[in-house]
Amino acid sequence: MDLEITVRLESEGRVTVIQANGFIDGKTAPDFQNKIMEVMQEADRILIDLAQVGFMSSAGLRAMLVTHQQAQQAAAKVVALAGLSESIRDNMEATGFLPFFQVFDTAENGLKELG
Repeated sequence: MDLEITVRLESEGRVTVIQANGFIDGKTAPDFQNKIMEVMQEADRILIDLAQVGFMSSAGLRAMLVTHQQAQQAAAKVVALAGLSESIRDNMEATGFLPFFQVFDTAENGLKELG
């Protein structure tokens, strides 16, 4: 399955939402990571909405790690996650990546907090 990525501004332009829809795997993870890095060039508050992601492979987890590392280098950047499925949440927790991000049950909750 392919991955569709959309980017939009929310909370009166204060939060950039990256919404992924599909699978994040070895084929699609590079595009996912590149889109996040592109958005990070301009945005200070990023909410990655994964509610429509059915599967994330180790390549997707690596993209999340790189995202965290880039956000750390740019100390003013906030990157949060929303809508994690139980399996993605479990995998991120097992790898130790989950505490790297603010995590919200829904994008709406994340926007309330970040916006």
